[in-house]
Amino acid sequence: MKNDLTAFLLVLFTSFVLLTPLAVAEGDATLGVRVYKDNCAACHGANMEGSVGPALTNNDFVTGGEDAELISVVADGRTANGMPAFAESLSEQQILDVVVLMKNPDVLAAQNAVTLDIERPEIETEGILGELIKSFAFVFLWTGVAIIALLAWINHKE
Repeated sequence: MKNDLTAFLLVLFTSFVLLTPLAVAEGDATLGVRVYKDNCAACHGANMEGSVGPALTNNDFVTGGEDAELISVVADGRTANGMPAFAESLSEQQILDVVVLMKNPDVLAAQNAVTLDIERPEIETEGILGELIKSFAFVFLWTGVAIIALLAWINHKE
C-alpha cells in the first residue's frame, strides 16, 4: 500500500512538472518591445491600440488572463480569427518577453516615446559629376591665374 501511494505521488508530481507550461520562466518586457514591433504591431497597432487584430490594452483577456493562456495564443495562434502561430518563428523566450510586454503596455509606450527611427536621407546623384567638374575647372583656372601672377611678380622684382 505504501509503495502504491509513493508511486502514485511520483507519477502525479512528474505529470505536474512535465505538463506545467513554461510560464514560470522570466520574461523581459523591454526585450519584448522589438519582438512586438517586428511581429505584432502590424495587426495590433504600434501602441497595442488595435487595428486588424484586437486592442491589447484594456483587454480583459490580456490583463486578467493567465500567462500560460496568453503564451498558448501567441505560440499556437487563433487561425479562426486570423491570428497566425508564432511557435515556429519566435523562440520560447521571445514569446515570454512579448507576453510580459502585453501585461505591461506602459513599457511599450515609454519605448515609443524615446525611440527614434532615423532613416537615411535619399541623395540625388544626378548632376553631381557635372558640378564637380565645374568646381574643379574653377579652382584650376584661379590656381593657374595665381601662379602666373606670382611668377610675374617674381620676374618684376628681379
